[in-house]
Amino acid sequence: MFRSLGILFLSLILFSAFALAQDQPQTKSTTEIEVWNIVCPIDGKAINPEIKVITYKNHKYGFCSEDCAVLFKENPEAYIKNLSNDGTEFLGKSGNQNLKENK
Repeated sequence: MFRSLGILFLSLILFSAFALAQDQPQTKSTTEIEVWNIVCPIDGKAINPEIKVITYKNHKYGFCSEDCAVLFKENPEAYIKNLSNDGTEFLGKSGNQNLKENK
């Protein structure tokens, strides 16, 4: 009888722990957010997962630095032209006239 009560008690504890874990909100760190591009649209460097992601026209853009993210916010249309259609290649610095002034 004590063995049955022990098994029942252990089962109850395990079930409760599982149920509580399922109620916790699932959050993603910035390193888990899927970004559309793999290179910075400002200067072509690899994106830094620690930098805040900016969503523009249904794409999440990553950046190599906070300065680049600020520049992108000012004129995103100019900077998205720097990326290939799939966001994997840097094509050029079409919108970077202010880059040297700000860095």
